[in-house]
Amino acid sequence: MFGGFSFGNSSWQQERQVGMLRKQIYSVLVLLGIVVSVSNAQTLPGYMRFQAAGWTFAPAISQGSVAGFLAWPGEAEPIGNNIKVMWFQRVNGEWQSYGWDGDTIGKAALYVRGEMADSTVFSKDTTVNQALSSSIDAVQLPRRVVKGLFEEDPFQSIVDSLQDPTLLLDALADAGWPTVRSLSTLAVQDVECNGALVSEQTILLDDLAHRVTVDLLGVAEVAPNCAISWPCSCTTIYSLPPSTLLVPWIADPLIPTAPGMGGSTTCHWVRTYIQTWSSTGETWFWCIDCAATGTQTITQTTRTTALPGDPCVPPP
Repeated sequence: MFGGFSFGNSSWQQERQVGMLRKQIYSVLVLLGIVVSVSNAQTLPGYMRFQAAGWTFAPAISQGSVAGFLAWPGEAEPIGNNIKVMWFQRVNGEWQSYGWDGDTIGKAALYVRGEMADSTVFSKDTTVNQALSSSIDAVQLPRRVVKGLFEEDPFQSIVDSLQDPTLLLDALADAGWPTVRSLSTLAVQDVECNGALVSEQTILLDDLAHRVTVDLLGVAEVAPNCAISWPCSCTTIYSLPPSTLLVPWIADPLIPTAPGMGGSTTCHWVRTYIQTWSSTGETWFWCIDCAATGTQTITQTTRTTALPGDPCVPPP
């Protein structure tokens, strides 16, 4: 026990150990040439997301390159005050981590757009873009995250003093403490890469950024040397939204137009279409094949402003 937290082997730890074992076996097979990593993308997709360590990662593309990843829990469902949204920003080839403990994906994405000074960030990701449309009036600044905890967290000094703080971080996550559930342990576990120690979190982010660069942006680049040590993640590729010529915006029947400031009119619009998707790779803990294809119905909403006396005009 430590401060009321138990450090016994949890099912979470056991699942992680199995996944790590599968990861090591996979690496050996790659070295032996038995498993070959091949991209089967024939055309550039609309956008892509990744599922790893129980989180969903959405790449932020700005000026033709990967600026970072917005991440939110998937299987790693937050407990209590766990950090609920993360922003991993790439600065001069290094990753900086920021988090929100009580905010939404939309407000976090709005912050990222402002930080990048680029309104096109996440514009093709239907989920993030839709969350943005409901958060255009508010933004909350994130807090720096170090080793899976907020930088000013009182447990930081204890984490620094421990040779292996993974059990403490897992216990804090299970207790609902403000930590990055499941991802926090990756931030403190180092592996050797080109003669230096690098965190598993860095290896994950470098690998995901490489996949986005090659498969989404269509730019050839050499794969990171250490990316192969992280095979257990799932990639989902989504088709582009159709043009408004094929699926036009219509006036939202659920939200009537309303008077705006200075005599203007706020106009609400909606459109619905079918989007295709395909997944490849393996799930995190058990490294189970996640290959699948399917469709989903997407409903987009937005709003425009008409000047006094002007009619409502749908967005382009």
